[in-house]
Amino acid sequence: VVMVGHSLAGLTIPIAASRVRTAMTIYLCAILPVPGLSFDAQHADIGTGFQPSEPAIGHDDGSASWPERGAIEMFYQDCVPQVAQAAARQLRPQYWKITQEVTPLRQWPTVPAAYIVCTDDRMVSPNYGRRAARRQLGIEPIELPGGHSPFLSRPRVLAQALVRAASH
Repeated sequence: VVMVGHSLAGLTIPIAASRVRTAMTIYLCAILPVPGLSFDAQHADIGTGFQPSEPAIGHDDGSASWPERGAIEMFYQDCVPQVAQAAARQLRPQYWKITQEVTPLRQWPTVPAAYIVCTDDRMVSPNYGRRAARRQLGIEPIELPGGHSPFLSRPRVLAQALVRAASH
């Protein structure tokens, strides 16, 4: 099993990989957990500072949702318009409790890892991705052009990068 975690899923795949037989973990535009910290405690290091024209809207139940225009600007800016609009319409409210809890990860799983940075990512700073790959995984990241959702904007390029990463 090769686990690929995109964005917030980067917080969970090292935990899963320590519990399930895994050949490799691949982090895609992902946030990496820091043992002993919550996402919120390390948040200042992660963002790009990009401000969409329509930011996420917080709800009373603790979730947040993105207006279509803001989601496109943040996640899908390099997708063809029809794909970006369809993807934005499929987003559901995100609950942020995972970001407030200290990670249960005590040590990194002993499996090979790769990190893919997208150089125009507006959600997870490419500089954060580079630093996190080096600091937390001890590896040089793979760099791809584009924004936060290469599986929609550049699926072939991403597929080739995933195959290359998993082959090493």
